[in-house]
Amino acid sequence: MCECDIPKRYKKRLLPLNPANDQLPIYNNVTGKWELINKADLGGGGSTVFDGNRAIKRSPFVGINVGGTDVVSFLNNFFFPAVAPVFALTNLGTTYIERGFYPEIGVPHPYGNYDFFGGSITLNDGTEVEYRIYNNQTGAAHPSNAAPWVSYTGGALTAYIDTLNVGWGNVDADWRIQLRFKLNGVLQTPILSGLKSLRYITPIFVGMANAGTFDLPTTKAALKAAGLTTLLQPTVNNLARVFNGTDKHQIIAYPASLPDLTDIRDPNGFPVLAGWTKLTGTIKGFGDEGATQIAQLNTEYNYKLYYSPITTVNNGTFTFKT
Repeated sequence: MCECDIPKRYKKRLLPLNPANDQLPIYNNVTGKWELINKADLGGGGSTVFDGNRAIKRSPFVGINVGGTDVVSFLNNFFFPAVAPVFALTNLGTTYIERGFYPEIGVPHPYGNYDFFGGSITLNDGTEVEYRIYNNQTGAAHPSNAAPWVSYTGGALTAYIDTLNVGWGNVDADWRIQLRFKLNGVLQTPILSGLKSLRYITPIFVGMANAGTFDLPTTKAALKAAGLTTLLQPTVNNLARVFNGTDKHQIIAYPASLPDLTDIRDPNGFPVLAGWTKLTGTIKGFGDEGATQIAQLNTEYNYKLYYSPITTVNNGTFTFKT
C-alpha cells in the first residue's frame, strides 16, 4: 500500500514513517501536519517514558492535589510519591522506676537498666535522617532545642544521652524520639515518635518472712533482708504472687495512697483476708543506695503492710484485690 492508495481526506493525518527511537510523531493542529519531535523536549525536559513495572506506594483516594505538569509527573506523584521514614520502635508505653534512681534517657541505656527506647527506623525514601530525644512536657528537644542530632543510616538505635538531673529521681516525664530527614533533597518538618513515659513510684514488697523481721516503720533494706522482693507496678489490684516458705508469715506491703485490700484468695480460691493483720507506718531508704542522695534516702513514705498468721506454703499462688 502506498500513499496514493489512501483517500485524500486521510492523507493529512498520515504518520511519518520510521521515527528515530528518541522521537515521537506529534500532530500539529495549527499546521495540520504530523511532526517529529524529540522525547526529551516533552514534559518540561523529562522523558515521556513511564515505568509502571513497580510496586504502587499509595492507594488512590479523592481530595488530594499531587501536582504535575504532564502525565508522567502526575502518575509518579500520585502512585509513587517519596515515602517518609517511619518509626519501628519498641518498649514504648510507661516505665516505672523506683524513686531516687537516676535513669539515663537514651537508646539504649549503656548499663542495661533502663532501655528507654528500642527498635529502629524504617528509612523508606528518606535521606540525611537524624534523630534526638524530645521532652514532651517542655515541647523541646532535651536538654534544649540545641541538642545534637544523631545521624541514622539504619539498624538498631545506639546513641544515648547521659544521666539526666530529673529532680533527684522523683520527677515524672514523657519522652519521644524526634526525627528529621529529606525527601527528594528537600528538608521536611520533623516528626515525633510514640510516647514513652517515665513514672517514679515506691515499690510493692511481697514474700514470706520470719516473725520479728518486719514491722513499720522500717527501711527498704530491712524488708529485703527479711526475704521480701520488690515490684515496680502502680497497682495491687488483681496481683497474683507465688509464695513458698515454711513456718513464716506471708507479707504484702504497698504505698498507702493505694486502696485497702478487699480480698485475698488462696490457691484453692478460698478467701483468707480475715485472717491477715494490717499495719500502717512508713518506709524509707529508696533510691540508689550507693549514692550520696542522703535527703532522698531519708525520705519516709507512708505504707500499708498486711501479714498472715505463721504458715507453710508450697509454691502456692495467692491473688490480691483492692
